Amino acid sequence: MFAPFGRQYVVVTSFLLFVMVLGYGGIVYGGASQIVIFMVVKGGYSAGWIFAMTAWAGVIGTAVYLLNTFFGDRLERRWTQLIGAILFAGGYFLMFKQVHSAAAVYVGYSMSAVGVTLWLWSMYVYIPQCYPTRMRALGTGWTDGVGHLGAWGGVLIAGALFSLTAPGGFFAFVTIPCALLPAVLIAIFGKNQRGRALEELAQ
Repeated sequence: MFAPFGRQYVVVTSFLLFVMVLGYGGIVYGGASQIVIFMVVKGGYSAGWIFAMTAWAGVIGTAVYLLNTFFGDRLERRWTQLIGAILFAGGYFLMFKQVHSAAAVYVGYSMSAVGVTLWLWSMYVYIPQCYPTRMRALGTGWTDGVGHLGAWGGVLIAGALFSLTAPGGFFAFVTIPCALLPAVLIAIFGKNQRGRALEELAQ
């Protein structure tokens, strides 16, 4: 049960837990919990308009996901998730600065949807390859499962910041410590996985 916290893997597991708590706190759930409120309150957009935008952004995200699947191991996942986090942060920055421009909000939201897709699914593939076969499911379960605590904390913190800082602090929280920071940490300290065997990666 606690094999991922054994002497050989405790540093890797702790690092991935930290990254996933931050990521779930901002890029996955913290932002999604408040962005629609922002568009309604600050932008004046209708529920129907927002629904249509999120539906099209989902189509765009799906297309990018399939494209990413096609490239597979030809792309280094550390850079894929970094690009995803940058797109996410850039999309949110665009929406924050140009909330009254429907075109800018459309583009920004689509960028954020693509960013979430690249970041999250790259991490879903990256994490299991940090562990040997005997504990791959355990390591993934610990880091992704406990990492979801970030979803709980991120939604609460993002909501409070949205209410108290009108809403600049919410955007700073979601995009800087909870999207760019975990992506940069993986990019700097993570393993190169492209073209390497699973058991070699787990050493």
